[in-house]
Parts: sequence; structure tokens; C-alpha cells
Amino acid sequence: MRTKIKQIKESDIGKEITINGWIKSVRTPKNFSFIELNDGSQLDGIQIIADSAVENYEELLKDLTTGTSLCVTGKVVKSPGKEQAFEIHATKIEILGKCDTETYPLQKKRHSFEFLRTI
Repeated sequence: MRTKIKQIKESDIGKEITINGWIKSVRTPKNFSFIELNDGSQLDGIQIIADSAVENYEELLKDLTTGTSLCVTGKVVKSPGKEQAFEIHATKIEILGKCDTETYPLQKKRHSFEFLRTI
């Protein structure tokens, strides 16, 4: 059963949940990735931590682009960062829809409506 991001509370820490959403940004520093996912239920998204524990992680990396829709299952954990209270450590990631970066050159920054209408 899917959980909306706005429904996740600190009382969910330690529980495994499933969320769906669109990638807002991805950073892959070494052997893991930070994925910011948003489902539209609130302005802020949630940070997903993905690493080699995720099935087919290496193959997933090439398709993890801004705008790609995902179904993520993972454990809610307390975040060591100051930006959010908790994050999700992914155990399973399923790509629901890819977003071609050539056709849709979206970035993390805010885009004007005029630009968005051109793509």
C-alpha cells in the first residue's frame, strides 16, 4: 500500500513503507545515491538513500534522472542531516516511467511556464 509523503511522521521511523513520486534531483557521490522524491502531496519532497543493497542498483543508475517516476520501498530512518527529520533507506526501487533528458531538459532550478510549454 502506498503512503503519501505528507503522511509520513516521526512515529514511522523503523517502519518499511512504499511511496511513489517523481525525481526532483539525484546526486551519486560514490557507491550510493541521494534521490529527492516528490509526490505532490506537499511542497517538500523526501530524501531517498539508495545503494548496492537495492536490486539492480547499477542498472537503475542510468535511468535515475529528473522527472523519472519511481515506486520506492524502504525503511524510514532518522536523518543525520539538518534539512529533514527523516529519510528513507531504499530496499527496492521500481521505475514507473522514464524521463528522457534530451527531450525534457529539466533541472533542479525553477523553470518559467514559457519554458515548460516548449517541452
